[in-house]
Amino acid sequence: MTNLFKHIRFTAFACVFAFSAVVLGLAAHFAAIFLPRHHDFLIFTLVIPTFTLVMLMVLSLRSQPRIDIFFILLLSILWLAQASYAADMIGHVECDALSGQREPTKTGTYSSSSYCRQMKVILAFSWMNFVLLVLSFVALLNLTLRVHARGNLGIWGASVSELPFFHEQQLQSNGTNYSYPAGGHHTPQGSYGPPQSTYGPAANYGQPNIRTYGPNEPIYQLPGHSVILTTAPDGTREVQQVPTSPP
Repeated sequence: MTNLFKHIRFTAFACVFAFSAVVLGLAAHFAAIFLPRHHDFLIFTLVIPTFTLVMLMVLSLRSQPRIDIFFILLLSILWLAQASYAADMIGHVECDALSGQREPTKTGTYSSSSYCRQMKVILAFSWMNFVLLVLSFVALLNLTLRVHARGNLGIWGASVSELPFFHEQQLQSNGTNYSYPAGGHHTPQGSYGPPQSTYGPAANYGQPNIRTYGPNEPIYQLPGHSVILTTAPDGTREVQQVPTSPP
């Protein structure tokens, strides 16, 4: 099954990478002609996209949901600060009103309208990065919590590229089940053999739609089925999923 989340994550990271590269290029250009003027803003604008580019390359190679969630949240906060700083610098300025004016540089002057428009680009791309990172954070946290709630406690340490998207989780609940053990390996279950319980011994199938659960293992009702539960003296539970007739 194609992992849609893997492709969406790659696309979001690619957009943030491209926007960060543009911001870094403009900041480097301004630093070359303006420093030591605007040194606080320029240093801030050089550091954040550089850190973002490095982190995106690291996260793209190999990561886990818990690592992605932390660093994407951190990057979101940094780009919010970057966008707010740029808005404070240039957000209220109308660039057309600066036509014919010049900005002093360390070697001469620079067109004020060009400076304003390039600052507006930094402002726009900073907000776009913030929005993309926040959406990525919310989606990743939501997907991870959904898988965790279905009993896959090891999902936080699994490979983030194997995290199923929303409709893929629904397909898994109706057919193939996926286990994310603590080691982070992704194991398909269902039609390939008896599922392995992440809570204890392997689940046993004696008859079709009958499964043995451990004392603390959660039970999930299949869509369109009734559940018949039998508890043994040792605490194990035998669950039979019986299809219900349509009304």
